[in-house]
Amino acid sequence: MGALLTLLAGVVLLQLPFGGPWVNASYNLPSLFAPGVAPENVGIIGLDEQTCDAWGISPDHWSRTLHARLIDHLHADHARLIVVDLQLLGTNAPEEDAALVASLSRAQPVVLDAVRIAKPDPNFPGIMTLRPTNFLGPGIEWGIGAVQIEGDLPARRLYTGTDDDPSLAWTAARLSGATLPDSNSANQATYWLRYYGPPGTLPYVSYHKATNQPAGYYSNQVVFIGGNRSLGFLNEKLDRFYTPFTAWSRHAESISGVELVATMYLNLVRHDYLRRMPWWGEFLLLLGSAVLFGAGLALLRPLPALGWAVAAMLAVSLVGLLGFCFTNLWWAWGVVAGGQIPCALAWSVLYRTHRLTRTTTATWVMPARPTPTIALESGPGLVGVPTGIPEHTLVKRIGAGAYGEVWLARDVVGAYHAVKLVHLARFDRNPEPFEREYRGISAYSPISLSHPGLLHVLLVGRRDQEGYFYYVMELGDDAKTGSTIDPVTYEPRNLDQDLQIRQRLPVAECIEIILQLAPALDHLHRHGLIHRDIKPSNIVFVEGVPKLADIGLVTKLAATDHHVTYVGTEGYIPPEGPGTILADLYSLGVVLYRMSMGLNAKQLPALPNSLHDRPDARDLLQLNQIISTACAPEAAKRYPSAAALHQALLELKDRLTVP
Repeated sequence: MGALLTLLAGVVLLQLPFGGPWVNASYNLPSLFAPGVAPENVGIIGLDEQTCDAWGISPDHWSRTLHARLIDHLHADHARLIVVDLQLLGTNAPEEDAALVASLSRAQPVVLDAVRIAKPDPNFPGIMTLRPTNFLGPGIEWGIGAVQIEGDLPARRLYTGTDDDPSLAWTAARLSGATLPDSNSANQATYWLRYYGPPGTLPYVSYHKATNQPAGYYSNQVVFIGGNRSLGFLNEKLDRFYTPFTAWSRHAESISGVELVATMYLNLVRHDYLRRMPWWGEFLLLLGSAVLFGAGLALLRPLPALGWAVAAMLAVSLVGLLGFCFTNLWWAWGVVAGGQIPCALAWSVLYRTHRLTRTTTATWVMPARPTPTIALESGPGLVGVPTGIPEHTLVKRIGAGAYGEVWLARDVVGAYHAVKLVHLARFDRNPEPFEREYRGISAYSPISLSHPGLLHVLLVGRRDQEGYFYYVMELGDDAKTGSTIDPVTYEPRNLDQDLQIRQRLPVAECIEIILQLAPALDHLHRHGLIHRDIKPSNIVFVEGVPKLADIGLVTKLAATDHHVTYVGTEGYIPPEGPGTILADLYSLGVVLYRMSMGLNAKQLPALPNSLHDRPDARDLLQLNQIISTACAPEAAKRYPSAAALHQALLELKDRLTVP
């Protein structure tokens, strides 16, 4: 599911308009970070406001005599090629036209700009090309100084023109002797501009200073003559273009048309124009990343998944940047790094959260299913059912869980015990987890009898034909009458019930309870078992002594937590998950926090607002230091064992100011 969602996110972002920012970033960002280049043998002469001010001329009229004089100067200085990116339409004064024609004839090769405008005839709408040959005569090299614009995006496509309407940059590159790529119209769409730096990267000279340069300044150069982006008479929308360097701010400096034409020329001559990966190649990459990240991140817990996702985003971005810089190839890597990987991460967190909520004890409680063999009335609120449990009669059900129920039972001499029945049917008749639970309780039974802090399991047995196993436990105190048991009103007492009534316990009492439980937990760990669900409701009192109960989740200690089923109760599960000795210590520390602070487990490590009003406030602050160590987010910073926690509490007990 994660792979499918991640693939769908990639395809949608790649194909639909709202995915444009991710695709555009794949082109724009590498342009910003690519190594700068200072191309040689190219220069720009710009018609700008400084020239208008210096010569006192109007910005909307430049004498063709000035152009003729500049072209003669460039020719005399042995310029390799002159590219005039100016609209030389119509005729001016005869002497000006004659001077320009003479200069162009002497300075060959020269390339002139043509203009594409809307047709004046409304009956035949379309675009027409006005060639600069109306007064110059045939044989003049020309091209269209245009660029392919896609909405408000930066100029990105390299305009190659057609046989009837050649590109100005393409014609200039051909005349300079460059080996040009395939001019087939189907291939031209794959050529993308490579920028050599922000606007102003290419060498620039103001028009009025062009003829004042030292001799040989233009020798062997290809010189582009055109309007500067700041010139007032130029139409700003037609001769000002956004680039990747100005794409993030519409108020930033844009590039002029002549500089853009010069950049396209350099791309063709240097053969460093870009190509975009074909659609099928990008789809395969989207498919591969969907499988790798969509399915892979779902196998990790949220924090490791976040780390791997960030690393993957950086790695994909780096690959996209290196491909752009060194292979002249770009692809929509932004869709993978900025779209697919975050989608996969979100799915991973959702998936792991869903698994956690399904496997926590709080969500395991199911409506009690009636057991066919337990249905005989035998008194007010009681049943008396002889079962296959030796010497015991079930009297009253006192608890129910996902896999069975707990009963109050009476043996032949009248003593009361607790009996838990675990049904195979509750495991969807899957014998493997059923057998695992049976092995766990069988291993726990002899260990429980050897420590007073563990709820004793007196007998374990099974009835395979009836589809259940059972175990007999010592019975906890009654919530109201203590060790005096009345089967009609009996309700087992646990620490959670005490806290609901008392809210919090004094520091000294908290220490005494944990001093009873910590050695029991250490005893369990030393025998290779872990509890996995330590919380106040699983701490019962037997003749006033607190004991670890709900032993159905006790299991063998595995080499890693990956070999232990992820169970527990939210708030008592450490960040790394349950299933280890240090995870049990964390849970016991949260119990100590809940008892002493009177706050919810999810509020850890907050302190109560009424702390300073308590008579044992000083002791509570010292106890909080022990809690902070036991519940450290990093497992390595916790107490190494329950015995170490026990020793720390003993030392604090001797320092208490309020006994």
